Amino acid sequence: MEGKTESKPGIDYEKLKSLGVPDEVIATLDPRDGGNITPQGEVLFLDEERLKRRELPNKPLHKNHPRGLGIKDFLMTKVLATTPATWERTLKVFMLIVKGAKLTGREDLASEIYKRITQFSPDEKMYSHGNVLPLNVDMADEGKSTVLPIDLIMDLIDRAEYIAQMNRCICRSAHDCQDYDQEFGCLFFNMAGVTAVNNGLARPVTKEEAKQHVYDARDKGFIGQALYVELEQMVWGFENEKMDEFMEVCFCCPCCCVALDVCKNANRTIKNRFGGAAFTAVIDHDKCTQCGKCIEKCPQATISQGADGKVTIDQEHCIGCGFCKSVCEFDAITLKQTMPLRESIHEYFEKEGRIDMVLDTCSMPIPPEDYQWTPADTFPAKVKSAVKTGADNLARDFGCVDAKAFVKYNGKRTLGVIGAIAAGAFLIKKLRKR
Repeated sequence: MEGKTESKPGIDYEKLKSLGVPDEVIATLDPRDGGNITPQGEVLFLDEERLKRRELPNKPLHKNHPRGLGIKDFLMTKVLATTPATWERTLKVFMLIVKGAKLTGREDLASEIYKRITQFSPDEKMYSHGNVLPLNVDMADEGKSTVLPIDLIMDLIDRAEYIAQMNRCICRSAHDCQDYDQEFGCLFFNMAGVTAVNNGLARPVTKEEAKQHVYDARDKGFIGQALYVELEQMVWGFENEKMDEFMEVCFCCPCCCVALDVCKNANRTIKNRFGGAAFTAVIDHDKCTQCGKCIEKCPQATISQGADGKVTIDQEHCIGCGFCKSVCEFDAITLKQTMPLRESIHEYFEKEGRIDMVLDTCSMPIPPEDYQWTPADTFPAKVKSAVKTGADNLARDFGCVDAKAFVKYNGKRTLGVIGAIAAGAFLIKKLRKR
């Protein structure tokens, strides 16, 4: 019996014996389920080696791009940043990103262009990363840890200087979700929160309100996901030198998450940028009917069906989102702790994403409590206002009340020729002050 068990690749016989696991139980283990999980989905020990394999010690830590001449910052914060006025445009872009992810499975120019546009390539220089944080884990069921993924979110909330709650979920809005609340938004922290509020997309919340929002997400059936997605710099309008402060926690439904939709269509290199937090899906094969619905639902392509018909989950790459569980009609799938839980979200991002996140300070001026975004805060509106003011100032230099009066007496052409320079100079001056 022992010889047979030791011959199975992926089964740590010595460790199992040291834990007192009976030979008859060890003999039933299938490496395809993970060497620490029984056919009934019981976790025999927390796999420390599997957790360690998710680390990237040889990849340099992320560094913010320098501001330089400020051209990129200008484009990100003034031109491309999403506001309520440009919300619909951003939704269309998000859906194009999802559809284009299928290109990453190819080795051609179109694939490389897509990966560079979405900032997934070159791999060694890009740092988009995420960790799924299941919110509704039954302690009585898994019984391995006194600290749960939801506690990591609470720790993040306690550490943050500023927190904002998005007015809408951009993923559910893009998909026009009919099953989950489109107005249940993400939490943005520190710099990201200030930017979202300044752009009219979020409202500031207290730590107590943020924690209640997390509990509400759990009760609504969402999963938590801590994300750092470099492409979102241009979506929300973040500055180069502040990107190490960008932290968001999303509350995702099984049907609409753009990050996991991209994963589902992407190649393994991109899939590996998104990990779990100690919990993965396990199968009770006594209950599994091998229907295969979970295979279609998995965003990481970690579930497969062997020649013998058995459905198994690749524990190396499962992120614990629980989407497979949501479609299992026979309760054959549960989320259980299969690895040790790291101490903080910061530790996950540092070791698995190589990002030394700044989570406890905010480098941007915090908006006043009574700040209310208006359409006049958009870049086109500011341009129009600046040009008008510049033209009015020029007209006054010629003794007219404003630009309209100047045009009436001197014609549009005269003002157009000499006014463009003055208006442009005033525009640059005004935007620099912002």
